[in-house]
Amino acid sequence: MKGLILCAGNGKRLRPFTHSLPKTLLPVLNQPILLKCIQSLEESGITDIGVVIRHDQKSIMDYLSEVHLSVQVTFLFQTEPLGIANALLSAEEFLGGDSFILILGDNLITVPLQELQDAFAGNDGALMLSPVDNPQEFGVAIISENRIVQLEEKPENPKSNLAVIGMYAFSSKVFDAIRCISPSPRGEYEITDAIQQMISSGLNISYSVTSHAFFDIGTPERWLDANESLLSERTEEIGTGTVLENCTLNGHVLIGNGCLIKNATIGPNVSIGDGCIVMNGILTHSICLNNAYLDLSGLTVSRSIFGKNSRFEPAATRSSRVLLGNDSMVSFLKGRIAQYDD
Repeated sequence: MKGLILCAGNGKRLRPFTHSLPKTLLPVLNQPILLKCIQSLEESGITDIGVVIRHDQKSIMDYLSEVHLSVQVTFLFQTEPLGIANALLSAEEFLGGDSFILILGDNLITVPLQELQDAFAGNDGALMLSPVDNPQEFGVAIISENRIVQLEEKPENPKSNLAVIGMYAFSSKVFDAIRCISPSPRGEYEITDAIQQMISSGLNISYSVTSHAFFDIGTPERWLDANESLLSERTEEIGTGTVLENCTLNGHVLIGNGCLIKNATIGPNVSIGDGCIVMNGILTHSICLNNAYLDLSGLTVSRSIFGKNSRFEPAATRSSRVLLGNDSMVSFLKGRIAQYDD
């Protein structure tokens, strides 16, 4: 089998972070989502991987060229944002007649891929499903007699709570199905429509229902939730060259290399990237990307995200919540807030 990761989305709901960093390079536990996708494929024995990007996403190519990988990565290009099924068509030549695993590059999935591969054996496609409390926000699968009989994309009145969670297996027959569908009302070629076409054509689409966690990193809140959930499974981890002075760490804290943490209480559920400085306050349930500078000035800051190379110097004494993009700065000067964003 081959692997395919789709990374060409715009990430509008994650701005300002995605102004300068593609969504799939946003870190969870200080590691880009894309790298976690690649590692999942590699762990399942898949070493020939296509990555679908836009032509302006050179940063993804640069990142993967700098990371030591034991897999073969081929870059493929989606020219227009016309949906997941359209992105698949851009990979048809790369995939050839091979079966493949498809992962959405902004999804963080902790499901072992073997579960999906087992469900796919002897079938034309397989979906990973998970019960959710908010099926209106997902594509959902309707099951009858242990078979998928219908898919609905974000239904107003769901007939099922089994969400399709962004990890699929297909044979090359999926491409014929894609060529039979039309754009949805939102102007995109939906993968759910393509799968429904396969079902209607009599092809066998299997599934596996998992209890493992999955996260769609589509908003700052979901990003924070994913980071916090995975941190809750860890204890304190401190990188090399990091200096702690007069600090308290309250568990489930991940601090990268070469940081300075001074006169501060950190945690619970905080990840801090490499080269960060955090001092003079309390930071909980938050994410700091590489080289962020935080002089909290006595503040308690929670559920906040600080972008790469950002500076936060409030000189204030009240609680705050912050979403600070890459290469930006916020200063509180005599009651005035000055923000410099990229």
